[in-house]
Amino acid sequence: RRICPLAVGDRVGVGAQEWACLNGDPNDRCRDCADGEDAVCGQCVWTYNSTYKDGAKSYGGYADYVRIDSNYTFKIPKAIPSDVAAPLLCAGATVFTPLKQEGVKASDRFIRALGTTPVAFSRSADKEKEILSSGAEEFYDLSDPEQQKKAAGSVDFLLLTADANNMPYDLYMTLVRQRGTFIMLGVPNDQIKITPWLLVPRAVCVHEAV
Repeated sequence: RRICPLAVGDRVGVGAQEWACLNGDPNDRCRDCADGEDAVCGQCVWTYNSTYKDGAKSYGGYADYVRIDSNYTFKIPKAIPSDVAAPLLCAGATVFTPLKQEGVKASDRFIRALGTTPVAFSRSADKEKEILSSGAEEFYDLSDPEQQKKAAGSVDFLLLTADANNMPYDLYMTLVRQRGTFIMLGVPNDQIKITPWLLVPRAVCVHEAV
């Protein structure tokens, strides 16, 4: 029997997931949980707008109380303020996970936290000052055709956070170098359209992040 490492009074945090089956039912084997990929468990309960097997609803941070499996409840070290820990639990984990899965390493052009070079792209020049002050070492305004050319093939890993409809995915794909990785974080409501010739001959991998 697993012993819960938490105690009453602990300051804890919760990410986007509250529960997964963890392959606990011998009569209903879960391949994803058995492989350690419980984030994509078919019975997963999200922290918001989700339902447990017994019909209970999850309302996330809008609720007065939340029901969380202790496997998805993380004790926050005293040295980390709550306002700093909060973004790490959702957006931070969402970005960190694909970086680890893809083996991002020093010298790769992506993000400084892993010893690499963070490069930022936007279709608005107005964001340049804010983005550079946040830690990016390079900024490209993709509304400028000349900067589009300069940015072509400039990164090993491209993590796309935008989720608007009618996004220029072909343009984004050109930013990734040969054998690079295109990681989807944003989830738009419309269909994603990418020209195959920007993928296949250049051996670009398209990945998602949960």
